[in-house]
Amino acid sequence: MEHQDREVQYRCAKWLITNEKAKAKYDDIAEQIESKKAKRELFKGFIRTLEKQDGLIYEFDAGTWSSLVQEVVVKAKDDIRFIFKNGFEVRV
Repeated sequence: MEHQDREVQYRCAKWLITNEKAKAKYDDIAEQIESKKAKRELFKGFIRTLEKQDGLIYEFDAGTWSSLVQEVVVKAKDDIRFIFKNGFEVRV
């Protein structure tokens, strides 16, 4: 009887470990999905802003700028990076 109890405890422990690993993997995938959804929304906004433009832009437009650019990083005189809200980065 004691042997059977140990066997049941072992199986339960093994099942719990497997279940915890599966739950962690599920949580990770769910987080990735949410991240991709957020990026998709950023891309949609980025595309909508660009579609509103009528040809080339010849003057600075603060609204367009702020809707497209997340930040500008100046690391050095010859290393300036424009990081767009969709994650795209341009180094100039």
